[in-house]
Amino acid sequence: MAQAALMKTDAVEENGVFEFMIGGLPARIEPLHDGHVGNVRAGMKRSKYFVALLGSSNMARSYKNPFTYEERKLMLELCFPEEVASGRLIIRPMPDFYRNNKGWAENTKRIVREVAAAISAHEGIAIDDSMIGLAGFRKDSATSEYLDMFPEWGDIMLTERVSKIDATGIREAYFQRDSVILAEHLPAPVVAFLERFRLNPAFEILVRERENIDHIREVYNKDDPENHTGDILIRHRNKSLLIRRGGAYGYNLWAFPGGIRDKGEDFLDCSLRELNEETGMTRLNPGITIEMLKSNVKVVLYNDTKGRDLRGIYITTLFVIVLPDDIPEPLIEALDDAKHVEFVEHELILETEFFADHHGMLCEAMRLLATG
Repeated sequence: MAQAALMKTDAVEENGVFEFMIGGLPARIEPLHDGHVGNVRAGMKRSKYFVALLGSSNMARSYKNPFTYEERKLMLELCFPEEVASGRLIIRPMPDFYRNNKGWAENTKRIVREVAAAISAHEGIAIDDSMIGLAGFRKDSATSEYLDMFPEWGDIMLTERVSKIDATGIREAYFQRDSVILAEHLPAPVVAFLERFRLNPAFEILVRERENIDHIREVYNKDDPENHTGDILIRHRNKSLLIRRGGAYGYNLWAFPGGIRDKGEDFLDCSLRELNEETGMTRLNPGITIEMLKSNVKVVLYNDTKGRDLRGIYITTLFVIVLPDDIPEPLIEALDDAKHVEFVEHELILETEFFADHHGMLCEAMRLLATG
């Protein structure tokens, strides 16, 4: 932010008069760095209360989202202890929505408006949208797109970068065998947190995941080809057949059986081949044939969401097959790159234990199944 703007907002804060009653910052903060700190400080100069909305709070750990909501919340609390203790800085989780930007924006507005209602009761005044401002930095087209989804709120945008590096560069240096913490771009409490996190078993898993992502991108996806995959969801007696991934990417996370389609292969044939390779379904159950499975396809879901896979462009088709209730639960075993396979009540599994966007796909598939 320009020096003149800093002087102006400093004066506003010192006089106890704020441009906005509430400011909001939607950000993933993976991890918190000087740029985020600058956004928070700038927002708090112009708003009496400030809400840090920590994005992707419902996603599993991954190289892109390595830290949980609780860990990122802790980073903010360590860097802004007085502001959190006084109630001026409020931290809330902000979940992603599967292929639904409008739903994500409306939910974000709901979160901030709930905070506004609580502050209204405390302050004894009615807070409406004209008293709320949105903070952020338009670093790219994707960021600008989501910031533009809040036209009813005011603008607390930064016009200059506070940090010369972003979170992506920090993660690239950190999650490798020769891990480097770019301390010159990080608050001291975050540096200390990252030093401790190297001892967390999750750190080694994320380093292996990053190595796998880099390898796949360099060897197979260097020119960003479209990869087409087939996924499959088998339903039986209100349970879902899911695997735990055994490979480096998404290790131990719940997912659908599935994989890359062979050249010229039908998408359903691809999904069924992967089902057999990972669970042994038809080999272990003579009464369950490929033809029988094909005849019980109830839902087909296509997913070409940009950025859904860190290894490159992966477009998938999910087939939902419902087996008759009168047959016994099929025998299955974990094969190939499946670490574990099970018919489960998926509602009992935390969303943060699912690979990539598979939880979102599963919920959408169940919605289509119920309305089909």
